[in-house]
Amino acid sequence: MTYISPNLRPHRRRTIRVEAVPYIPTSLGARLLKVFGYMTVGAMAYGVVLLILFNLVTGCGEATYYANGTWMTGTCHPAFLFPDHVQSVRGTW
Repeated sequence: MTYISPNLRPHRRRTIRVEAVPYIPTSLGARLLKVFGYMTVGAMAYGVVLLILFNLVTGCGEATYYANGTWMTGTCHPAFLFPDHVQSVRGTW
């Protein structure tokens, strides 16, 4: 590779000038509160996904047909969200 002196180079290196953003330190309590908030939201989202998957696997609302000519819908969990008198439907076919 051939050395070219800086005076003979055809273009100068361009620089982009951006103003520096001032660093504002936050207190330890504020950072811990922010982390705790993110963890709480993540745990709640995880719980909702688990609830949906659990009800999907256990057959929430699916009709189960019996040999005697009756059917009943599957129960949903937890019971305080899905009361038994609302969700359990029975009938004949």
